Amino acid sequence: MASFSVELLASVQSVFTLSITTSGMSVALYLRERRNHRKTRDRLTDRITELEVKLDPHRTSSLLTPEGLTRKEDE
Repeated sequence: MASFSVELLASVQSVFTLSITTSGMSVALYLRERRNHRKTRDRLTDRITELEVKLDPHRTSSLLTPEGLTRKEDE
């Protein structure tokens, strides 16, 4: 009976450790992808703005921030 209890405890502990590890890796990958997406968006914003003005100089702005987010006043 004691051997079964030790095996069960070891099994539960390993599953818990595996789930925590997987969760941590998922959060880290999400944060890295989010950072990379923002860097790419910042890098391309100037080019897109330049092309829009070149194609249609009378175009009005959407009033989004350079990060592609709405302004604080819009909330």
